[in-house]
Amino acid sequence: MSSTSRIREDVARSQSTFRHLVNALARPGIVVPIGEPGLYDSRHDSSIDTPLSSSTQSLVDTLLDVETTFAVTSSKTEGHARLIRERTYARIAAPEEADFLFLLRGGSSAEQFMESARIGTLEEPHRGATVVIEVDELAPVEKPGTLRHDLVGPGIAGLRSLWIAADFDWCAPRNRKVVTYPLGLEVFLVDATNNLVGLPRTTRIQPASDTGAI
Repeated sequence: MSSTSRIREDVARSQSTFRHLVNALARPGIVVPIGEPGLYDSRHDSSIDTPLSSSTQSLVDTLLDVETTFAVTSSKTEGHARLIRERTYARIAAPEEADFLFLLRGGSSAEQFMESARIGTLEEPHRGATVVIEVDELAPVEKPGTLRHDLVGPGIAGLRSLWIAADFDWCAPRNRKVVTYPLGLEVFLVDATNNLVGLPRTTRIQPASDTGAI
């Protein structure tokens, strides 16, 4: 494939992913497929021993550029940070200062990492961070190993349920960051089979096993 064809293909892929991201935020809790599972472009990372998952790579390539900052935690944080920087030319920043946070599988102190995310100010609420979280599975119906989460808010008619398998509690720290609207953050969940869910700051969510009203 020529370099021109490859650039066109990359642009088309990013445009498609961006449309999926917008759709996911407009329809909170709806599981949106964003590509064929397992496809991975490794041309940028020959020196990296732990590549990005294909779903996370799609979001990295779409969201980040030279004018953005990011922070990442994963099983190999240093390698993933270097890879993301080389792919996008975005700048690495402390979690509390980053535009985008990537919480990948195996990341240490996951809850503390999320708690660091900025929520904007009353003058500039749009400066709240966007957080991308890798989970094991996203499903619109119950599956073994998943926990039901109930969602209400704009874009949801009544109540919407979503089933999620994850190895840490992302929901509680996320909820603490969105209690003072318009301050807050946007969250994208991605799983290993290239499914995506968007959670804007206006969505109220809790695990169905919790007590009390949402």
